[in-house]
Amino acid sequence: MELCHFEEWWSLHFQFLYGRVYVHLWPSREDPEDIVDSWGVAWNWSAPDLRDSIQWHWGGEGKYWFLHLPWGLDWVRTSQLMADDSWSHRTKQTPGWGTPPEGRWSDDLPYVYTRESGERQERIATVTVQEMEWRRRGWMWSPFLRKVRRYIDVKFSDEVGEGTGSWKGGTMGCSYALQPGETPELCLWRMERERVFSR
Repeated sequence: MELCHFEEWWSLHFQFLYGRVYVHLWPSREDPEDIVDSWGVAWNWSAPDLRDSIQWHWGGEGKYWFLHLPWGLDWVRTSQLMADDSWSHRTKQTPGWGTPPEGRWSDDLPYVYTRESGERQERIATVTVQEMEWRRRGWMWSPFLRKVRRYIDVKFSDEVGEGTGSWKGGTMGCSYALQPGETPELCLWRMERERVFSR
């Protein structure tokens, strides 16, 4: 439970497993130090860096402490398929680990998205292949409780989707999970059939 100070209200925040309830208490006469000030304890299951953690808050920005729970997942590596069919592995210990390696495999493929209006958007999709691995915080040494996801990473030559041309804009890139034995081309064609880019 937390006491929260939003821009216009003081509220009580109750958390039940994966649900949250905010109860407005009274209007606020002053602005909080941050987007929201809060005091109390909460379980975070969604923010990438704080997923599966218990957090203690005592005010605005920077006034918190958190405890990572041992079953939460931590990123271990990102592997990139290279042009010679090998894999380039990057971890937090790899210098420049956040930038893609040179010589990675990629292919430019035609992609057609049909909007709800019937308009066909013909684009070029630049496709690369990546694999990511996460392990449980309490068992980082164990390869048995890990999560591995292999997917295509797609960059479109122009906006795609229902939001194209609107204030929100369309999609310029995305990823899609590769199924076992599936080639990147087949995965892209399956995405073309299945995926809806909504507003």
